[in-house]
Amino acid sequence: MLKGRGLPSRGSFIEVECAQLTIIGEVRWSIGNQCGVRTREVLNIPGLSEGLISAPRQIRSVFGSGRARVVDPEQVAQQSRAIARATNLALTLLAIAAAGALVSESVSRSLGAPLGRVSEQLLRRNSN
Repeated sequence: MLKGRGLPSRGSFIEVECAQLTIIGEVRWSIGNQCGVRTREVLNIPGLSEGLISAPRQIRSVFGSGRARVVDPEQVAQQSRAIARATNLALTLLAIAAAGALVSESVSRSLGAPLGRVSEQLLRRNSN
């Protein structure tokens, strides 16, 4: 159970940093300034309360706001999709640029000698 102001609502995923321990869980209930959190791992509650693992003085996010960071799974999924789209676009543009460079080099090598001979012939004609 967590106590404090501005706790997240039921169904929210949170991180609670406690000394060197980070507890990740889902808020199962929230009433007033208290909420219950379900974690995947079993916690040593007596160890927390006896100080073997220092009890949290505050719930804080990675950003240091002094509150639990609420993680919305849909928002995380949207961010992941946006990153995937941006990465896909960047790799596609890189592949197109590389293909363009290869085509340009190939055309230059293939047509360089014949165009050089044509230029020589035109120069000879103009000088006569």
